[in-house]
Amino acid sequence: MSAGWIKPTGWRPGSARWAWRTYSRVTSRAQYMTAEPIVRATGASLELSPLLRERNFGDDRGKSFAEIGPGLFGAEYQPSNGEGTTTFDSRVLKAWEWVVASLTGVDGDLAVVTHGLVCRSLCLQCMELQPGTVVPDIFTNSSLTTIEPNSPYRVRLLDCAGHLDGLGLP
Repeated sequence: MSAGWIKPTGWRPGSARWAWRTYSRVTSRAQYMTAEPIVRATGASLELSPLLRERNFGDDRGKSFAEIGPGLFGAEYQPSNGEGTTTFDSRVLKAWEWVVASLTGVDGDLAVVTHGLVCRSLCLQCMELQPGTVVPDIFTNSSLTTIEPNSPYRVRLLDCAGHLDGLGLP
């Protein structure tokens, strides 16, 4: 899973006290392993939404991206009993609209904890990227992406895992 931060100054290790609200999908690793620890560390509220869930791969669930093949990221990819690219991107766009609507009149920072393919879809559909920036097909597990808090939602940091350096993780 990855965390996206809507923050004017960007995230820094040890600065977890700033979050005022945290969003995550319902009953998932994102909620239990990332969102809830953020809430405990910051005192932020937690709001859950099924719109932030990972992509439903149907019969392809459990297969590696390599087994599914490069078509996974194409508009035509439709797994049996799963969520096609168009349906997935539409759901992610609704999730973003929900997040943005909640920002109205609120002063503070927001953590959106979700999965890498959701982050990828958000970046491609809803964010402004620096010229030459390439959105990765697969986001690094536990990576951070920070964006500016107002439209056009410029990406300041993309798929960064620097906060994991020195932790001895594989």
